[in-house]
Amino acid sequence: MADAENNSKEFLSIYNEIDEYMRRRLNADNRVPFKRMVDILIKKDKVFDRYKDDLFDFARLRNAIVHNPYGSKAEPIAEPHDLIVEKFKKIKNEIMNPVRLIDIAVKGNDIYSATLDDDALEVMEKMNDNSYTHVPVLENGLLIGVFSLYSVFAYLTENEGSQITNQTKVGDLRDYISLEKHQGEYFKFEPKNCLVIDVEDLFIKRLENNRRLVMIFVTENGNSDNKLLGIVSAWNVASRK
Repeated sequence: MADAENNSKEFLSIYNEIDEYMRRRLNADNRVPFKRMVDILIKKDKVFDRYKDDLFDFARLRNAIVHNPYGSKAEPIAEPHDLIVEKFKKIKNEIMNPVRLIDIAVKGNDIYSATLDDDALEVMEKMNDNSYTHVPVLENGLLIGVFSLYSVFAYLTENEGSQITNQTKVGDLRDYISLEKHQGEYFKFEPKNCLVIDVEDLFIKRLENNRRLVMIFVTENGNSDNKLLGIVSAWNVASRK
C-alpha cells in the first residue's frame, strides 16, 4: 500500500506540474480543463502532439485517483505502475525542458573540420580512420563547404587524369565542396535554440527534392554567415532516443 500511495502522489505531482505549466503558457484560468489545454497546445508544440494520447490517458487516470467514490476505504483506487510514473516524468521533462539542437550537437574542439590549406589525403585518412563521411570546411570560423566522398568523386570524374596526391590541398577541390554541389544530399543551418523535435523528422522521414538531409549546422541565429557552433547528424538525433 505504501508503494501505491507513493506512486499515486508522484503521479499527481507530475500531473499538477504539467497542468500549471500549460496554464502559465496559455494564460488560462482554473476553469479551462486539462484536456482542452492539451488540445490547444497540440497545434503549437510538437512535444504535446507526440504525447497527446499519453496525456489524455494519464488525465483519465488522474481523475480516477482524485475522484475516488470509496474514499479512504480504497485509497488509492488506481495504482499507477512504476513504468507509467517514469514515462509521465519523461514527458514532463520533454515538455518543460525541451532538448535543443545545441544540447546534442558536436561542439568546439570535438568538431573535426578542415581548412582550404589542409592536405586532402590527410583529411581522407582521418575520415577513413573515424568513419567520417562529411567534414565541414571552415574559414575564420565560418562554414564555406563540406569535404566528402562526393567531393573527391566529383573532382576526379570532372578532371580526367587528375589524382589526389600528397600535394593536393582541400582548396584544390573548392569547386566541389560547396553545399549545393552535393547531389542527393542537402544541409541546413538552424539557430542554437531550435528544438530537436522540430527537425528530427527531416532526418528520419522526408526527402527534399530527392535529397536526404545529412547534417545541420548550428549557429547563433541560424544564418550561414554566423560562426559555426556545432553540427548535428542523424546519428546525434537517433542516439538520444
